[in-house]
Amino acid sequence: MKKSLLIIILTFLTLLTGTTISYSQANNPSPLKFNEMIHNFGKILISEGPRSCVFKYENTGDSTIVIYNILTSCGCTTPQWDRAPVKPGQKGSIKITFSNDQGPFPFDKIISVYTSASDRPIILKIRGIAYEKEKSVKEMFPEHIGSVGFRNRIQGMGEIEQGEIKSSSVPFANNGNKSIKLKFEQITPGFTVQARPSEIKAGDVGEIYFTADTRVKKQWGKTQYAAKIFCNGIQQKKPFVAEALIIDNFSGLSEIQKAGGSLLSADKNVYDFGKIPYGKTAKASFSIKNEGKNTLIIHKADSNSDIIKVSYPAALEPGRKGTLSVTLPVNKLKGEQVFTITLITNSPIRPLVNFFVSGKFD
Repeated sequence: MKKSLLIIILTFLTLLTGTTISYSQANNPSPLKFNEMIHNFGKILISEGPRSCVFKYENTGDSTIVIYNILTSCGCTTPQWDRAPVKPGQKGSIKITFSNDQGPFPFDKIISVYTSASDRPIILKIRGIAYEKEKSVKEMFPEHIGSVGFRNRIQGMGEIEQGEIKSSSVPFANNGNKSIKLKFEQITPGFTVQARPSEIKAGDVGEIYFTADTRVKKQWGKTQYAAKIFCNGIQQKKPFVAEALIIDNFSGLSEIQKAGGSLLSADKNVYDFGKIPYGKTAKASFSIKNEGKNTLIIHKADSNSDIIKVSYPAALEPGRKGTLSVTLPVNKLKGEQVFTITLITNSPIRPLVNFFVSGKFD
């Protein structure tokens, strides 16, 4: 039981730390303007070997810009660029090579370009579909909302800092047998979504562009944005959904201010009930403390299940302790279960703190 729990937790942490955080270009304007932010290779055969594309840019500002570094979300993606300073009006390019050796699947890779013009990276993307043999559009886009096909049911946007605007896009396919015109209505406040092209033929692939503006409504943690899908004027049963993790915005703080902020610590972050008989109430508690120099605010507690109940103090003064309590409805659980609880706090050093609760329920 403990061994399997450890494997699950390590997997979760690997996924968590492996996530690349991308920042909104709309909220982080740069004088380095690119000809495109996303390059779509389309469908490529694995037998074709590595594929490359070139992102061209121009310095439209008044000062010289240096590209310090370029990081990619995967070792399969390699950047090449000129290290020389880019003077005002000067043009340049970044060559990206995708190794195309990871097997047949859709790929979506992030390229983070760090420059002297901003303390945040410019985010570029490459995407496409690698395959060994030709697949149908329905096989490549298996999640159906009517005749509209997606790779995933919910579109991830990653982390967004409070007050930011973040944009993203995902491919979609027409899995039907006739052309469809796509329109979105009844949209969550602060969310915009548009299909390009808005009308596509049967079997064709398009792109849906969407933007979340956290300034419209203050929300915390796991937040879903939705829009009703209309195909040829007919509303589909399921909406288009994008999910973001909204955290506090610490971009305006100095390193000294961050060090002087709040900081949540806990006596433990894993609680294993072991074997629990049916009908017995399962309750776990964690002792938490504010080790920081400012008031700790816990904005929200998210979990990977709607059936568990979580309680916690909304605020803790420096040096004060509190209790995070978790209650599991045993009569609704069966078999081995692992739950994750994430506290979203105002700590500049540790804004997200994870706790794990597990048990084997008869």
